[in-house]
Amino acid sequence: MKLFLARHGESEGNVLGLLQGHGNYDLTDRGKTQACLLGERLKDEVIDVIYASDLSRTTETARLVAKHHPCAGFVLTSVLRERDMGDFTGKKKLDVDWSNPPLNFESDESVFRRLESFVNEVLVKHKDENVMLVVHNQTQKVITSFLLKKNVSEISRPNNTALSVFDISDEIKPEVINCTKHLD
Repeated sequence: MKLFLARHGESEGNVLGLLQGHGNYDLTDRGKTQACLLGERLKDEVIDVIYASDLSRTTETARLVAKHHPCAGFVLTSVLRERDMGDFTGKKKLDVDWSNPPLNFESDESVFRRLESFVNEVLVKHKDENVMLVVHNQTQKVITSFLLKKNVSEISRPNNTALSVFDISDEIKPEVINCTKHLD
């Protein structure tokens, strides 16, 4: 199995410096270009199924990649959403008090459990297939940390459309981590 993991293209929320969380923010023109370039990079790969967060920025990115893989299954799921920022959603990153998050802010433990469970299901269900996950900044970091058995703090922040590829057989071997050479 090969697992492709990519962050969405640049969104309107990224440009405004907002905490997007579960908020819906469309891709910018630049984000659409980034997603198209990611699709071009992956066009010769065999991808059997594409899972994406059901938020518009990831859905748009996944659809632009999927144009090159018309036979691939296509599944949108809320499980792959970014961390729920609660009342911080839509606020500027610099305008919130990180030492006092709102009660409806999703905990690290919740994010990790949600994503670990999903990835484990995918690894079993699609063990003989190639799978792509189109996700968000924090979700990409958490999934990468889980696969590499590292702490999330050890994983660098992925740029928009950063691609990680894992060869998964008896063990998990990373081929690339957070690579953006398709944007050069």
